[in-house]
Amino acid sequence: MERIGKLAMVGIFLVLIPLFAAAIYFLFPYIHQERYQEISEENSLEAPFGEADREMIGMEFEDMQTEILKLSDERNELLARIDSLTEVNRVLDEEIERLNSGLSEGDISLTADPAGQEDEEDQEEFTERVKSLLNLDEEELAPIVSQMSTQQLIRLYNGGGTIQREKLLRSLNPEKAAELMSEVML
Repeated sequence: MERIGKLAMVGIFLVLIPLFAAAIYFLFPYIHQERYQEISEENSLEAPFGEADREMIGMEFEDMQTEILKLSDERNELLARIDSLTEVNRVLDEEIERLNSGLSEGDISLTADPAGQEDEEDQEEFTERVKSLLNLDEEELAPIVSQMSTQQLIRLYNGGGTIQREKLLRSLNPEKAAELMSEVML
């Protein structure tokens, strides 16, 4: 019984506290009229902007306009690049078509080197240069050959002797060596 009384008291307090809070909320404008007017004017959505606020908004607007113009210029520059790349792509496609049609008609020799065929003297000079390069230690050779294209590596491989070829392959990373061997075996 005593327990029920305590629960009833707690329940009454829990109900009365929100009721008193609501009453104070609604009676505040009538009890403190001046303070209520001050608060409502401060929180009014129709309160005019201050001069500092207007200046800040103006500066932000100018910054946005400048940024928009800058982005527009960048966009136009990128569009111009796209147009020029599209034109280059079109010209290259036409060149490929012309070469393909020449190949099908037999105008171009399949064995011809695009840079021109070297004569025997040039080949011997190239072989001498290859030997001097391939005589380097593997540690010295590795950074040099890692910068070379696959076509250059094929010429280097073909110009060297058996030992020099092995040294060349050891100097390359595995992927590049596999690519080289795939091209050489074709």
